[in-house]
Amino acid sequence: MKPFFSSLLLFLSFFHSCEKDSVTPNSPKNLKLIANYDLAVPEPSGLALDRNGNHLWTVSDRTNKVYKMTSTGDVIKILSYVGSDLEGITQNPFDAGLWIVEESARAIIHLDTTGNEIERFKITLTGQYNSGLEGITHSTKNDHLYVINEKFPCLLIELDKTCHIQRQFELNFVDDISGICYDNQKDLLWVVSDQSELAVTCDLAGNGLESYLLGLPQAEGIAVDAINNLIYIVSDSTEQLYVFSCP
Repeated sequence: MKPFFSSLLLFLSFFHSCEKDSVTPNSPKNLKLIANYDLAVPEPSGLALDRNGNHLWTVSDRTNKVYKMTSTGDVIKILSYVGSDLEGITQNPFDAGLWIVEESARAIIHLDTTGNEIERFKITLTGQYNSGLEGITHSTKNDHLYVINEKFPCLLIELDKTCHIQRQFELNFVDDISGICYDNQKDLLWVVSDQSELAVTCDLAGNGLESYLLGLPQAEGIAVDAINNLIYIVSDSTEQLYVFSCP
């Protein structure tokens, strides 16, 4: 299908105001590392479970390609799409479509599972190009997308299923946000911070709940398997997949 282009202009003062004082999570706890695996994906950035919960999706910030992997990090599929500055990925559990973000372009792209572009939406944000859109996830409860802006400021942006902005919140409990995923068992979000080296749970309004020490460099993507009580995290610098037990 030939992609069509649509524009979403985000002027912060014209939409719902940001929450300037989001709730800070509790003191950090430890997560138990179960395993870690080398990846054949250079500079992985972004992580998501597939809609069946059996495999993982990631993107590469170096090759700008989309990869499907096993839960132990073996690549089983590389999509045809080649983007620019890819940073996040999620899969719609209802129609299997994939959504990715391109940081410097401030773009959200809808793909099919072979890599054909279906549509894209552009969000105009102020700030540094290399501190823009960093991750995306999909809520099974309201069929909305949640997008994060890395820093300056750290933003949680809620989009409806037609990619119209519903709400946005400023997060002040981490130095940056490098990944996000939705926990469909608890109806909450997990975010990961590269600079703070934390994983944090928060509600859908961006209020911090619990925080967890990671102890690994450049965490760039997180996926939570709530059914099997597992947390998957990828590191850009080590090019590894880490598996933790879910608290």
